[in-house]
Amino acid sequence: MEELFEGINRTKDPSRWMTFEMRKSSFALMEDWCGYSPNQVQIQHREEIMKQSMIDRQTIGERPTINAAMEKEKNSLRTAALSAMAALCGGPISVTTESKAILQFDLRRMLLWIDAIFSTESDRMHVIGRRALKNLITHNKEYPYLLEHSISRCYTAEVPKALHSYFEVVTQVLLEHPDYLVPFWRTLGIGLYTLGSDQSEIRSKSTTVLRALEERQNRNSKIQDFDISISDKTKAVYKRAQFEISMRLAKHHSDSAFLIFSEFTVYFKSLKPMAQQNMVATILPWIQTIKLQVDPNGGPTAQSYVLLANLFEITIKSSSALHNEVQALWQALATGPHAGNVQIILDFNISLCLDRREQNFVEYAKQIVVFLSSTLAGVKVVEFLLMQITPKAMIPNEKRETPPTPPDTSAMPYVAELSEALPVGAKQAGFSLGQLSLILLVDLMVAPVHLLAESVPLLLQVVTVLWDHYTPLVQDQAREMLIHLIHELVISRIDDETTVPSKREIEDLIEAIRRHDSKIVWAYGDSNGKVDDRDNKVPTAMENFATQVVNTFEVTYPGIKEQWGKLSLTWATSCPVRHLACRSFQIFRCILTSLDQTMLADMLARLSNTIADEDAEIQTFSMEILTTLKTLISKLEPKDLITFPQLFWTACACLDTINELEFMESLGMLDELLLKLDLSDAMVVMMLSEGQPPKWDGNFEGLQPLVYKGLRSSSCLDQTLVTLNKLVQIPSGDLVGNDNRLLFAILANFPSFLHSMDQGVIDPAIAANARILAEVADSQACGTISVTLGSFAASRYRTSKDFLSQLIAALRDNFFPRWSFQALKFLMGFLTNSLPWFKVNTMRILCVFIPEIDMRLPEIASHGPDMISPLLRLLQTEFCTQALEVLDCIMTMTGTPMDDHHLRMSMAGGRSSNAIRKEYERTQSLFGIPEDSGWSIPMPAKHAETTRSNVHAAFYMCQNAESTDHEAAPNADVEFHVDEFQYGYFPLQDRADTMMSDEVRTDGNIGDLVNKLDSLDDFFEDSLQSPPSDGRSSRTVTEFGGEFESGAELYDEQTLPILTQSLGRTSSTTSFQNGFADMRPGLMSRQPSFNSMNPGAFSKQPASANRRSMHSRSVTSPSAPSSHQPDFMSDDDYAAEVFSDGEEGRVTPGEGGFFLENMIRPLAQQTRSGMRRLTGGRTRESERLREQVRMEARGVQVPKSPMVPKVPREYLSQSRQGGQAAGKGVGVGDVEGVGFKSGFRRGCMFG
Repeated sequence: MEELFEGINRTKDPSRWMTFEMRKSSFALMEDWCGYSPNQVQIQHREEIMKQSMIDRQTIGERPTINAAMEKEKNSLRTAALSAMAALCGGPISVTTESKAILQFDLRRMLLWIDAIFSTESDRMHVIGRRALKNLITHNKEYPYLLEHSISRCYTAEVPKALHSYFEVVTQVLLEHPDYLVPFWRTLGIGLYTLGSDQSEIRSKSTTVLRALEERQNRNSKIQDFDISISDKTKAVYKRAQFEISMRLAKHHSDSAFLIFSEFTVYFKSLKPMAQQNMVATILPWIQTIKLQVDPNGGPTAQSYVLLANLFEITIKSSSALHNEVQALWQALATGPHAGNVQIILDFNISLCLDRREQNFVEYAKQIVVFLSSTLAGVKVVEFLLMQITPKAMIPNEKRETPPTPPDTSAMPYVAELSEALPVGAKQAGFSLGQLSLILLVDLMVAPVHLLAESVPLLLQVVTVLWDHYTPLVQDQAREMLIHLIHELVISRIDDETTVPSKREIEDLIEAIRRHDSKIVWAYGDSNGKVDDRDNKVPTAMENFATQVVNTFEVTYPGIKEQWGKLSLTWATSCPVRHLACRSFQIFRCILTSLDQTMLADMLARLSNTIADEDAEIQTFSMEILTTLKTLISKLEPKDLITFPQLFWTACACLDTINELEFMESLGMLDELLLKLDLSDAMVVMMLSEGQPPKWDGNFEGLQPLVYKGLRSSSCLDQTLVTLNKLVQIPSGDLVGNDNRLLFAILANFPSFLHSMDQGVIDPAIAANARILAEVADSQACGTISVTLGSFAASRYRTSKDFLSQLIAALRDNFFPRWSFQALKFLMGFLTNSLPWFKVNTMRILCVFIPEIDMRLPEIASHGPDMISPLLRLLQTEFCTQALEVLDCIMTMTGTPMDDHHLRMSMAGGRSSNAIRKEYERTQSLFGIPEDSGWSIPMPAKHAETTRSNVHAAFYMCQNAESTDHEAAPNADVEFHVDEFQYGYFPLQDRADTMMSDEVRTDGNIGDLVNKLDSLDDFFEDSLQSPPSDGRSSRTVTEFGGEFESGAELYDEQTLPILTQSLGRTSSTTSFQNGFADMRPGLMSRQPSFNSMNPGAFSKQPASANRRSMHSRSVTSPSAPSSHQPDFMSDDDYAAEVFSDGEEGRVTPGEGGFFLENMIRPLAQQTRSGMRRLTGGRTRESERLREQVRMEARGVQVPKSPMVPKVPREYLSQSRQGGQAAGKGVGVGDVEGVGFKSGFRRGCMFG
């Protein structure tokens, strides 16, 4: 068969004599005989059965002879079959018939057959195998894969004989068939690789092939110069020759470097270590010729990306076993003639770590940076990484999808898939560029260290702010960096005992760092500045740490304390990560040495953008600035402090903040100023007055009025009283305030005076305050006040009631009626304070105070329910009785168009939703909506704007002092970014709220949905009349909590019926005590509804000029008859206009009367009405109420519930009418939206 086919193959048309099918069938037939069939196991089993059958037929003596003969014949048959099959390979492996059918050999099966032949040790078999492979390649040139497969086996063949056979076939084909289509770089690569073979014959053939390939390229690298060396048997000689040949070829064919390296990396990971070392030695000269490039987007081009990705994969897979070789590869890329490669390598590694968000990538990137640092570009590597450590570079990299491989890399033989080489773990930790740069720098801080002196404070700064980082790797590397710096920059440069601290003390510091000593280690949450953290200072461990670090580095870097202090302030005012910015302020407070106008300007510029903000994160940052300013004031000498009047005016501006904790810190600033500056000194006053910012917003009425708001808060009360009692001793003037300060200081202390007397023994501190006020009163010629306070301090009063009446009378004689309105408003504001004793004693004062003033004064009467809104709020609480006693003293008040807003505000409290607060943030009122502590600011949006404006005005004064013309500081508008610490900023409950879905939060209650929709409706309706919001809060207007509704329902269902009956029967509060027992619907069934809401109750009637102010509510007089009722006005006539600070919108007393009961009852009636409209489907409840009314009409006594007091009939009937008028509803009542807004517009018009 072999001779036949070879003869046929020499003809012009072999297929004429042997068709493709015949050749394929013959090949398949002999495959079972050749001994290298893929089915060899089955064939061998069959042969054994046949052989045993033949042997069994012979005698025992003949069996050995027969067995030997059969083995010899089998071997001869195998050899003949193999040789014939090799001959049959000399034809096409695929043909297309006339019918377009494709007939082909199983190429994969044939290549496995040849691999099996080459895996034997028989030279004869290898000769046959080489002939078969060569026939396949040369007769099928249209299939270059055949030669490429052979080339790949030259890389991966594990048996030396196999490598020899494959390479010999490859060289024969390349030399004998110059027209064979195979890429030059591919043949060049295998030629270079085999130059390092242990077989001299292979090395010689390699040089022959390489020369031939170069000749075809019309180039000459003169590699024949190394013919002797390459054939030398000494490894050192031929390895050196291999490297020299590679260098020459790389120089002349550098354009193929990317492709050759990519070709090598196809096989690198599957080679043995020795072969890998050989490949590295071969490729190094080519790496040095490569010039990495970037695309227009700044990333590496496709070729550059492939090289870097493949090299990174080699680092991952082989850096442990081949450390030196991997290092040589990276260094070769960095030390070539193209200096820009280092920058691209660093950028690639950094972006890889930032994008993958995997710590394992960082570990390999650190190795690469160390490799680069040991090159000539090492100093530049350190400089580059230091340049990346900036405040803005500390923003954590946003989590995003891994960027795809560049699209045009398909032409490259191999592109590493790094996600497979190093899979990304489930728990990823994103790094910022600054953090990553620090981590990469740590291992570069070893001898010899090339670090400029000005870089040391930067490293100390970033190490300290990352000292408590929540990512273990970042925290660990920050501490390791400090240890390296101390070793290399301090210990290695000093003698043993010639410094303070000594080398031993410095080594003790390093040991403390290594064992995480609690004296120098603080946690992420320590003094983290959370809004509810009252100890908003500096962790004790940080103070110890900063002191020891400064002392250590001052040994070799004198003056580093001041340099670091200024740098920390720069970071504090420009870092967009809130936690790091706050830590920077804390560092500054630990090591501050001086203050200049520029440093102060930086702080004030940031403060002007963050003070009085609603966001808790921003408040935290503002608190750090205020604490820093307070610390500066305390550490500056008076002669230095007076040169910074901006600090005084900043304190004044911040006292107007809307945030309670900011106010307390500003109060602390003021206390420090009062300790350092004598405001009774005319020179000091003059210097401070001259330093007042010319752009100050509003009239500055003095320091003391700015402090009064703290009296409304239980948290601020004690500190506010201490400050007030200091201020009142200072002579009146423009900076402190006018002579009415004594009145308000006495009123501020009054509740504590009464409380102290009630305790039985007057507290010495309280008595001391009274003596201070007595002395001030005496200096202002207020003798009666001085005597009264002096008697109190001496404990001469038997009862607090005597003292109360005596002091009120003394105040009346000296300050009323001039200050009546201000005093009344001042005292009413105390009622928001959450301290029970403070509320009770304030109401005791009001009961005596109100009869002593004329409530008909225009400035009092014109405020309507706004003036008594703190009292109305108490009607929902346990202080209802005392509040009613005060209300008994109030006669009538004039209504205003803003009454519905003020009433709704009086129902809101500390737990009200942000939507409610947002709605009224610009509504003119006297008291605002209080928080849980009682802190309340009217028109918070206006005050916030004023505060920021005035801080900014103080900032401009810093610029004027420096004679600069800049309009704004460069760091003024830094926007905070969210850090990735999961549980660092908010309480657990807040996190739980934000993590729960709306369905979980509402628990299926459709009423919340109705509330939110109505709140949204009110918002858009009111926004047509109100100025646009300043956008200080990012919270949605549809947020609506349940606290406000529950408060209104409590008032509606419990307090109002009691109050209604009490008001309807007598002006005395005695009936209130028995309200539950006396409420019987039958008693009220036939009474005229003189207390119901009707326009006649608010008719415009002139006030009697000679009528004395009554000290009880005018509740017994009947309402005006319907004949006197004026026409209803439309809703549009009383649009919810928002007033400015002026008095333009106030209604004068003559425009209408306001009766307390007419305000309270319709409020709840319309509330109930709104609720009924939304719950029209509750037919069972409606029927019960109707039946109750029918029974009352017939005079039948309705059974009372033993648990719940009955509600007055007129209240229920009016609620029912409201519900019927509204039609059907969809859920629970909306107190905030429908009940108040719609109810008042239909039923009441104030004024």
